[in-house]
Amino acid sequence: MDPRTPAMNTALEIIKGALSGVIGFPIGRTTLGSRFTEGNHGRITVQLSSPDKPSPEMMLKVQEKVDDIVNQDLPCFVFSIARKKAEDDYGDAMYDKFEVPADVTSLSIFYIEGVNFHASPHNF
Repeated sequence: MDPRTPAMNTALEIIKGALSGVIGFPIGRTTLGSRFTEGNHGRITVQLSSPDKPSPEMMLKVQEKVDDIVNQDLPCFVFSIARKKAEDDYGDAMYDKFEVPADVTSLSIFYIEGVNFHASPHNF
């Protein structure tokens, strides 16, 4: 059984948005991977623009940003779109670091205003 749930996907998208906002790296082409496991556990791996690991203080700020985003109860938007239209409208920044297979013709877009914008070949 696939452990991915809408709540888990949303949590990782919020975490990536908070990491990007606090640490200062672009949203697009920086996710190296994400992993979901049973029991509502997930991990996201991102590529930072600096070789230095974030300090414990920086990670505390990330946690505060995550809490702030969650407390704002911002709406999450998810929609499907033809890949060609998505690429024409949004460009490369919507993608992760890994490539979407060439035979994928439709993408799912996940969006929280001011937090994250992400395209995926699978449903959220």
